[in-house]
Amino acid sequence: SLLVRSIAKQELPQLELQALREVCSSVRCPPLDAMRSAEVLASAISSCAQTLLAQQTELLQSPATLAAFFGLLLDGLRDSPAGTTGAGLCNDQLRPKLLAQSTIISRCLALVPLALQDCTSEEATVAMLRF
Repeated sequence: SLLVRSIAKQELPQLELQALREVCSSVRCPPLDAMRSAEVLASAISSCAQTLLAQQTELLQSPATLAAFFGLLLDGLRDSPAGTTGAGLCNDQLRPKLLAQSTIISRCLALVPLALQDCTSEEATVAMLRF
């Protein structure tokens, strides 16, 4: 997608990550097919994560980008509230698609303690801890 390519070209793609987060949150299933939408969004989020993890030094130095990145991950992994189903993104289909990307999720989890130790941004800290 255009946003994923833009994220790959930017050193600190905070605005692009925020835009992708808005796109993910705006997808309505139905009328869109939940499984197909989840596949497309999971692919976009995974591609962004791979790009950012490859630039870990720059990412760690940008609290705003950290906040946007972990906010995107947090939204993608959000589950339905207890006692309900279908309230997560793409009718709860996005979360398992992202969790299936175990290497990427593990690398993101490993980044949290590295980033937290020097993080001065409340927004970034909250996003990482909620992730």
